[in-house]
Amino acid sequence: MQRTLSTSRSSIESLLRKGGSVSIVLPDPANEILMRMIAETYRHDDGPGKIRETILATLQTLETMEQQTGGSLAIRLCSFPPRVGMNGLDADLAGGAIMVQHYEFRPDSESAPILFLTAERDEPWYSHFVREAERTWAAATPWP
Repeated sequence: MQRTLSTSRSSIESLLRKGGSVSIVLPDPANEILMRMIAETYRHDDGPGKIRETILATLQTLETMEQQTGGSLAIRLCSFPPRVGMNGLDADLAGGAIMVQHYEFRPDSESAPILFLTAERDEPWYSHFVREAERTWAAATPWP
């Protein structure tokens, strides 16, 4: 989410101001075991504390965005390591699109592959990843 916020913050804020909704799942920074698991697989030498700080900073940024835009921002925290990162736009509609990034174990550079899938072009994988996102959302707990 750190890269998404840095590259797409203005787009997310615009979407929220226009009445759109954004749903985000992040790892639970209070879960020490989870923070260690993520740190052990991360490409940088960031320890659990740094991972926790980054997630907390992201939560604070998202909270500020919600207050400033008055938009519909739903955040949930998961207690398991995410298998992929996903960004979706109207993922539940026929014209929807998603970007999926596979999280590698200690990659040399950015985790890959990063796939851009559309509902019209990329079945059955499109639906496969949308269902995974839905299961992840359902298993996560609302924040705060």
